[in-house]
Amino acid sequence: MISLPDIKSFLSTQFEYKLCGDESKVTLIDNISTIEAANNSSLCWFAQNDGSITVENFKTNSSLIICSENPEIETILKRDKVFILVKKPKIVFAVIAKEFFTEKISAGIHPSADIHPEAVIADTVSIGPFSIIGKCEIGDNTIIRGNNFINDNVKIGKNVIIEPGCVIGASGSGYARMEDGFPIPFPQIGKTFIEDFVEIGAKSYVARGALGFTKIGRGTKIGLACMIGHNVNIGINGIILANTLIAGSAIIGDEVYIAPSVTIRNKVKVGRKALLGMGALVIKDVGENETVMGSPAESMEIFFKKQRILKEFFDEKTGNENS
Repeated sequence: MISLPDIKSFLSTQFEYKLCGDESKVTLIDNISTIEAANNSSLCWFAQNDGSITVENFKTNSSLIICSENPEIETILKRDKVFILVKKPKIVFAVIAKEFFTEKISAGIHPSADIHPEAVIADTVSIGPFSIIGKCEIGDNTIIRGNNFINDNVKIGKNVIIEPGCVIGASGSGYARMEDGFPIPFPQIGKTFIEDFVEIGAKSYVARGALGFTKIGRGTKIGLACMIGHNVNIGINGIILANTLIAGSAIIGDEVYIAPSVTIRNKVKVGRKALLGMGALVIKDVGENETVMGSPAESMEIFFKKQRILKEFFDEKTGNENS
């Protein structure tokens, strides 16, 4: 449980905020919740741009709500509630939730984990059950959950989280053909670098470099069941969502957003702050700040233009005049 003074003290070190309402209405906060499911001891956040929640139908049992400044909301609702007014409510809510309401993992190595005798592991690392850790390096406050396989020649930074069932630093898929067509493995003897504050979702795979290295940049978040090929270089603060496949030697810029089920061809370059839409098949380079979608992926403008042309064609063929 935390008190409103606890939250105020924490916020004062990180965000500008204003309090609106009678603070005596807030007792202890013991949970975080959606607006709809909240009780009197819940902390919530209010998304004013969410069409499903408007001031007119806004009802909640929560006594403490994070939202952006809005005179109408304050006038209507401050009678029996307290509002923490900030510029970006979702971010502030997430930061408070992480600090006070998420699971705190203790440092230590589970007895069932298998650790290479020459692995260099910081004292503050947590390693879960049945994980296998090779001759690698793992930095402070990193969490390796259960059933992970971390190979040799992997360097993992500080404050990294690797969810269960991941394979980090295994051999990638590299082959060369003999004259008779028989494929032989190309050497996969490089390294893998996972920088600070990276998070890797369950059942994901990060190949080591072939002769060089594979790198996941600082702060990047990788979702469930993703595959990162050998020699891939991913920049900082990226978001890569579930079922994404990035083939070997692709270069992904800083702050890129990759939606679920995207496939990126080998050696493709994706520019800084690009956005790759859900299910995109990316077979050519993507520019900085560019948004692409479709299969094969193309710019948003071209994609929607083709969709309109196709729609007009099918409407004409089917006689659908109301579309």
